[in-house]
Amino acid sequence: MKRLIFLCGPNGIGKTTICRTLLHILERSTYVDTDPCRMMNPFVLNDGTIPTIAGNIASLIGNYLDCPAVGFLTDFTAAEERCSVC
Repeated sequence: MKRLIFLCGPNGIGKTTICRTLLHILERSTYVDTDPCRMMNPFVLNDGTIPTIAGNIASLIGNYLDCPAVGFLTDFTAAEERCSVC
């Protein structure tokens, strides 16, 4: 069974550091950095870009979930106030 670890919080609190540390501690783990899935110039978050960004992240995570060599998957999301994973 795969184990998912999602870290949510504002910029600068150490989400990336924690994910990179977990990558070295947990065997059969991967760290999914979703920042590149949102890189665009200019960055615009609206009804046109949200489905594309969400699809990019879902595809990346789905590929790792399908990989039998991966047991732990860590991901982080920057959130101003709160983060919910459905």
